[in-house]
Amino acid sequence: MLLAVNWPIRIKLPLKLIHKILLLFTLVLFNSSGLAQNNSIKWSSALEIPKSEDIVDFILVEDTIPALISKYGEAIIMRSFTDPAQEFPLFIRTDQDQTLEQYHVINDRLFTLESQIKDEKTEYKLVVYQLKSTRADRVFERVVSPNKKFSLNKTRPLFFSTSKDGQQILLCQQKSYEKQSTAQFNLIVSGENSSENIALPSKFDSDDVELLGAAIDNSGIVYFATETGIKLNSPFRKKYLVYSYHPESKTLTEFDLTSNEFFILDLIVTTSQENAMISCLYSTDPLVEDKSTGYTFVQLSKDGKEVKTRLAATFNNQIIAQFGEDEGGIKNIKDLFLVTTIQTETETWVAMEKRYKSRICTADPHTGIMTCTDQFHFNAVAFENVFNNEKTVSVNKRQIDYDSPSIFTKQALVQHNKDIFMFYNDHFKNVNTSNDFVMSNTNRSIMKYARINGSDNATSGTLGEGRQSDFVFVPALGAPQFGNITFLLAADGKFYRYGKLDLNQLHEAK
Repeated sequence: MLLAVNWPIRIKLPLKLIHKILLLFTLVLFNSSGLAQNNSIKWSSALEIPKSEDIVDFILVEDTIPALISKYGEAIIMRSFTDPAQEFPLFIRTDQDQTLEQYHVINDRLFTLESQIKDEKTEYKLVVYQLKSTRADRVFERVVSPNKKFSLNKTRPLFFSTSKDGQQILLCQQKSYEKQSTAQFNLIVSGENSSENIALPSKFDSDDVELLGAAIDNSGIVYFATETGIKLNSPFRKKYLVYSYHPESKTLTEFDLTSNEFFILDLIVTTSQENAMISCLYSTDPLVEDKSTGYTFVQLSKDGKEVKTRLAATFNNQIIAQFGEDEGGIKNIKDLFLVTTIQTETETWVAMEKRYKSRICTADPHTGIMTCTDQFHFNAVAFENVFNNEKTVSVNKRQIDYDSPSIFTKQALVQHNKDIFMFYNDHFKNVNTSNDFVMSNTNRSIMKYARINGSDNATSGTLGEGRQSDFVFVPALGAPQFGNITFLLAADGKFYRYGKLDLNQLHEAK
């Protein structure tokens, strides 16, 4: 039955109550119009992991079975989410094994570098494990003999890298400083029988060069980046050089990224199936080290011997307006860091994160003792479209950690067809983004996603039913993917579970 009312209804309410109702109505409209809700995640049963273990990776074994890898002392432990659940965890390594120097996981393979004392010398061994849901098979073993040219030292960082397909292994380290000697680098590639000793063609002194990083691609080409001009201690004299090296042909190619106008602040080398890409943040003022003016991008040829593409750009005006600043006509972004370079089917993107560290200090009124706590702020991720910066987008977030970064901050990036998906936590009810001291309780956060494609904006939405009151999404360990399905990890401090999400459903979300 319909009731027709022909006269106005007037109800007198207190002014403060009216204000609260209007504010609540505005917040509801904001939340409902700005975010699409998606409740399509299918969560698994939970696994318990002792707090004494450090969770180091979340991977897929046998294509579709999620597994957690943890470390306890020298031991490396794996737990697979099988059905039915396994009674005991799988110990890939135990405390009785040789000393673990370094390790990392690529796809479903574990790469370890072990050491032991033999005949009063340190012997190193590379061991590769193929991981299955119920076992770990040794598929590669190689001793790095101390009588070779290559010997590890504690004075220089060691870069232990593998190709994206897990077939190539690289050990690279700068030789220890020696008086009146030139800079040299030792490297071992898994396919070669001996170590290589590489001297740079420019003959820099051994204390005038620093090795910044090293990587290897699927074809076995080695890329490493250096900073030179250190001994002069002048920003005007420093150079950033990237090298490609072919172990088979012994060919070394040098790429100078320095110019008279750009001073490099951050550098990342990313390998793909086609080539290597070098992305840098730069400043136009050599004395400013915390503000970026723009970025440079270099794409090498497939053989790594020539520059295929080289460009420099300033930041998109939209990005500057959101979290940049304009000083005398120079537009800068403070506290910006490179994350990765991503190639989709049609676009190339440089992902950058705005983050910084602050401190909160309080004094005990009775003793006067000052206690300080570090705060880690993760505010936004910008995606610069390399060849069309008008399509550049940014995704704001509010994340704060105390003492040290946790597994609940940062973001997980997934590539699917022409799109990039970013999964992250955002603090619940923290509407005022200008406040530097927002709430950091993970139980007051909501799980979000952003979809970045060739358009000039990002489609965003909420995953789940709003506030995460028990299990909280863990973006720091990534989101492994098989086909259209991505796997998302969540934790409550003691238990872990995973969720399956069909990316095709996010493609269809408006």
